[in-house]
Amino acid sequence: MRGYFHPQSIKAARKALGWSQERLGSLCGISRHSVSATENRTRPIKTYAINAFADALNQAGAQLVPLPIVRDYYTFWPSVDPLHAVYRPEPKPKMRCRAKTRSGKPCKRWPEKGKTRCKLHGGSSTGPKTRTGKQAISEAQKKRWQKYREHQLISS
Repeated sequence: MRGYFHPQSIKAARKALGWSQERLGSLCGISRHSVSATENRTRPIKTYAINAFADALNQAGAQLVPLPIVRDYYTFWPSVDPLHAVYRPEPKPKMRCRAKTRSGKPCKRWPEKGKTRCKLHGGSSTGPKTRTGKQAISEAQKKRWQKYREHQLISS
């Protein structure tokens, strides 16, 4: 049977048959995680998965009735036709945080959105807000630059 079925009707039919998500997934050739994602609508559902669920449940005696395709109904993916929905996660930034960790190795975490550092190394920080905080940062930077310049003189 082909068409689009509401995820809650798939879940209700599975539970009425007394099946677990693992059993439905194994009968359809789909992972349990995909069954869960379909039932909970955590990501768009692929056409082959919908059809596999419907075939397996209908062969077992559950009656699934396809929904008419109405764009207003699908508020979860407003700009995507549900029969051709493809899950595309947000692209990751190309560079990692690469701040030095306490062990001296570069950090492997992804930076915060629009930043160059991860949340652990200042990606979420907006900097000091008070006058004393700004003075403390200024003094720390002066000390760092002084050490850096001294090191450059010694090594050259």
